[in-house]
Amino acid sequence: MAKVREYVCCALPMINAGIYFTLIWQIIAALVVGVLALATPDIVGAATPAFCHVVLGIICLVCAAIQVIGLIGIAKEKAGLFRRYLALHTLSMLAAFAVAAAWIVWGGLKLDDAKSECRETFYDTSDSDQASQANTLCNVFAYVDIGIMAGLWVWMAIMQGYLYFVLHSYSSQQVEDHAKYDALNESARAFNDAIPMKTRGGDAYNPRPSTDTEAYGHRRQDSGLSMSDVMSQPVHQPLDTVSEYSRRSPPPVGTAAPRYSDEERRR
Repeated sequence: MAKVREYVCCALPMINAGIYFTLIWQIIAALVVGVLALATPDIVGAATPAFCHVVLGIICLVCAAIQVIGLIGIAKEKAGLFRRYLALHTLSMLAAFAVAAAWIVWGGLKLDDAKSECRETFYDTSDSDQASQANTLCNVFAYVDIGIMAGLWVWMAIMQGYLYFVLHSYSSQQVEDHAKYDALNESARAFNDAIPMKTRGGDAYNPRPSTDTEAYGHRRQDSGLSMSDVMSQPVHQPLDTVSEYSRRSPPPVGTAAPRYSDEERRR
């Protein structure tokens, strides 16, 4: 694993203090943005729909709650749970940035409305002196507010992009470490198809007759004769050069076998 993946930032190691720091940071950031979006008054220099800040606040609070799933996945060493957390976190983060970007773009397109609302809210436009000051100050407020929001969006996008890279790297490393552990621990795969014998149908030691000789024409078969039929058959003596019963033709049934001399046997 490369060094860029071994550290989150400020030399904090990813395993495990750095990854905890990453999730805690995201909880704090999501809570801060969500509370500010829901609790603060309307922005002076931006004219945006009233529901925008409510939607952004709810998404940020949901994103903060999702981080708890990631903390459980890290504490319990559950790679599958952490992958599901990463997917949910990515969706909520993209939704929050999309709503914030739409808010900023809408405010940039409605700068004139924001200036008019600023003058009517904070100045008496019937007074010429105040009207002149209102035009100057409200113009500054409008551009500064939009610039601050755009700058914060870019900074948060860079920060969250880097932290997403860290989370994705940690998730990949976690899956790889679990695969290595399972490869070393054979008992973790004792009841699956890792045992070669199971690929043979599970009956490698089944006592069944062999079928290897079925393709051949000559093979041993059980006799159909009874024991009495076999015993009633004539007795044949062995014909070889060792036995004393060796002869050119067998003797008739019921006669005694003659004895031959050594010279006759040699002939």
